[in-house]
Amino acid sequence: MKIKISVFNNMFAFANLSQFLLIAGIMMLSGVSYAQDASSEGPGQSSELLTIEYTRQEGVSITTKQIDYFVKLKNSTVKVENLSLSATSITCNEGSLPSSDVEFELLSLEGVVISKIDIAAGSEAKFILRTIKKDNIENSSWSCVEVIATPQGSNADAASVIIKQLNPNASNFK
Repeated sequence: MKIKISVFNNMFAFANLSQFLLIAGIMMLSGVSYAQDASSEGPGQSSELLTIEYTRQEGVSITTKQIDYFVKLKNSTVKVENLSLSATSITCNEGSLPSSDVEFELLSLEGVVISKIDIAAGSEAKFILRTIKKDNIENSSWSCVEVIATPQGSNADAASVIIKQLNPNASNFK
């Protein structure tokens, strides 16, 4: 009789252990997923042949009037890609209007305004999205800018990335 009880207790402990491990695994995956969603930098919507991602200028506070985002495009095709570049203010949340608190421009790494870029086969190109917060922002807001790279005369699909930034009200600029 004792043997049956100890076997039953061991089976019960094993069942609880497997449930515990399953729950712990789900929680860890949820944490990884949340951490990726919460990042302010990262990849965009890439196509099969073009990859786009960005990083924010280091050492710059969110209250800074001008912020540079370094956008990197990777060409995985076997030929030079001629890309048209555009940036558009979009809504950050459903049911809201695009923020007008920020102006932006696309620049080469040398600081020249650009609208096109050529990328050799299998290589990368970088450029800057510069955001400039307008003076006298009355209320803190979010602004979202979508940067789109569209291939010209190619079968590759466009690639895009959405850059979201907080715009504190004007009293925080001092």
